[in-house]
Amino acid sequence: LRHQESVPRMFGLLMLVYALITGLVALIGVYGIVSEAANHQTREIAVRKALGAREQTIVGALFVRGLTPVLLGVVLGLPWAGLSTASFTPLLLGVPTMDPVSLLLAATVVLGAGGLACLVPSWRATSRHPMGVLRSE
Repeated sequence: LRHQESVPRMFGLLMLVYALITGLVALIGVYGIVSEAANHQTREIAVRKALGAREQTIVGALFVRGLTPVLLGVVLGLPWAGLSTASFTPLLLGVPTMDPVSLLLAATVVLGAGGLACLVPSWRATSRHPMGVLRSE
């Protein structure tokens, strides 16, 4: 009986490690894409700041642009996750197949981490002094 419970637990632990590594790689990717987009728009950001645009507006625009693919992934991924849980039913110990709390928690974590990965490069891009950027290019 003990061996019968250890195999699903080990599989669950392996899936958890795989999910954490996958999530970390995805967050690094989101951070890299938003950071590169902000670097390519350095001159545009500097011109906007020199013309009087508020930093919050610029950060918001970069944030929305970076978070859009994350939001799209969550919207498309939630139904897919709901459908794929049927194949994991034998491995779920004490958790219902369609657990809305788990799905909502996962979506919240992904959106929160994606938002943080978008905010950091956005803040960094707006922290540069506009005259220094315009002189250097």
